[in-house]
Amino acid sequence: MDIGLVFDEMFSDYSEKMERMVPHYRALIERMVSHLPHSSQVRNVLELGAGNGNVSALAVAKYRNAYFQLVDASEKMIESLQTTFADQMNIVYDLCLIQDCDFPEHSFDLIIACFSLHHLPGSDKESTFKSIYKWLRPSGQFTYADLFIDKESEEHRIFLEGWKAFVVKEDHNDWEWLMDHYAKFDFPNAEKDQIEWLRKAGFQNLSIKKFDQYWVHLIAQK
Repeated sequence: MDIGLVFDEMFSDYSEKMERMVPHYRALIERMVSHLPHSSQVRNVLELGAGNGNVSALAVAKYRNAYFQLVDASEKMIESLQTTFADQMNIVYDLCLIQDCDFPEHSFDLIIACFSLHHLPGSDKESTFKSIYKWLRPSGQFTYADLFIDKESEEHRIFLEGWKAFVVKEDHNDWEWLMDHYAKFDFPNAEKDQIEWLRKAGFQNLSIKKFDQYWVHLIAQK
């Protein structure tokens, strides 16, 4: 199934699912937003995988005079965003897979990706980092929160045990659904690989904050 259709099916309770299934979800969003650039530095913002607007709403409130481009692969998520921001004339929406996006060089001051890039296999993630670097203006910022781990690594089994303990506190059925989704649609990569790809793309100034080792907020400055 196409990833857009997957999120069409879960858009109505997306926030609740994320809070039940993703450790530190709100903490990562709060940290991401608290470390955004000063409003005077940002005029054009791109969000890759905007979902239902949990991050978008906070960014739009911070950058009231900025132009926003919100990308998502789910038609229902895009419709939800259009409803949420119906009175905002400074937002455009793109129904698009992240790896298929294309924008002119130096289009954005800030690019946001919050729990979206893990849906890209490693090769697509690496090429997307190159695109992000190209799309950013000089001194622009890429802010990125996600799961950083290699599914084939030795620590992955131990990681899954801890993740399961978090999820089943709420509902055992959540874990079964999550592991099916994770097997089919999630392609996280190790921190060391992603840092290497970011540096190869051109980013040299990186800042990383980890929650329980594998839930990561990363800032890359151009």
